[in-house]
Amino acid sequence: NKIQDEKKFLQIIMAQVPSTTSIQTACCRCRVMMSTPHPAIFLKILVTALLISQNGVQGLASFVNPSMTPEAVVDYQLKALKQEDLEKTFEYASPSNKAVTGPWQRFADMVRTPAYAPLIGHGRGDVLLSINVKPDNSYRRFLVRVWSPKTPSENISRCIEYWWDVRKCTDEGEYQDCWMVESVIPRK
Repeated sequence: NKIQDEKKFLQIIMAQVPSTTSIQTACCRCRVMMSTPHPAIFLKILVTALLISQNGVQGLASFVNPSMTPEAVVDYQLKALKQEDLEKTFEYASPSNKAVTGPWQRFADMVRTPAYAPLIGHGRGDVLLSINVKPDNSYRRFLVRVWSPKTPSENISRCIEYWWDVRKCTDEGEYQDCWMVESVIPRK
């Protein structure tokens, strides 16, 4: 199916072009990575690159796909949280996580609680540590430090750390072989 092939190709390209990439760099990467001269595909890639560079993750449709690394999933979810896009944040949750925390509106209410509120609109987020939890590399744990934006009255950023558990989905239909967030837990 030509449409499915184009969609899969676009998803692979999307995973290779980080949201911090400039328009020029994104276009160069897309031209280099293209394996077919179809103008329709190149146009889709170009529009995607423009959306990413202009709007960051907000301009990016959800393309959770098997070519995304676990690090990329954490990065995209952190960017969505920084931009206060809780619906986008929810898209990176695993099916089992969504079953417990969803629908996304309920998830958003949970994220607004005191334990998770520092994630929303945070100033900066960094991965400090990455651990393979299972020998087959299907489950990863990341220690993430998030800084709040500086407040005008204090001129200080406060930080809090979270454990981000990301697993490779093995039997979830459209998410088969995709890395997705299983849980985020504040570090005590």
